[in-house]
Amino acid sequence: MTTRSSGFTLIELLVVVAVLGIISAIGTVTYQGYISGTKKKSTFNLMRQIILANTEYYSSNQMYYKESSTSCNPSISSSEEIEEKLLDDQNLILDPNNPGFKKANTGYLLCVANDNSNFIIIAQEQNKKTGARDNDGCKITLTAGNLKDDDANQKC
Repeated sequence: MTTRSSGFTLIELLVVVAVLGIISAIGTVTYQGYISGTKKKSTFNLMRQIILANTEYYSSNQMYYKESSTSCNPSISSSEEIEEKLLDDQNLILDPNNPGFKKANTGYLLCVANDNSNFIIIAQEQNKKTGARDNDGCKITLTAGNLKDDDANQKC
């Protein structure tokens, strides 16, 4: 007498579920890296727009725009000031439709510092829960010449 199997065994089902779990975990990690890289690239592009806007500001005012305070610490207020003074309130840095704290469109807050006769743009990742800058997050620095500053604070 021969018996025929009309379904899968429990072991076969567990192996399939385990393989699907591993594939989905790898996909999730890869997707998060993709999102992070896209936000970083968007921030670089935004910083280049700020460089162009600051060059235009210089031609009108014979000086580069810089933060009103002496230190440059990326924050919501510094990002709002850049939006207003350099980008004509185009809402490129901050999303005005977020009802809670102001959310950065690319996930980064920005500031502009004065470097003798030139300027430096600093972008710091925004904390998703508090809205403030995330000191442990990615920090991007660009000089006026569009060059990435490779200092010890560069974290990405």
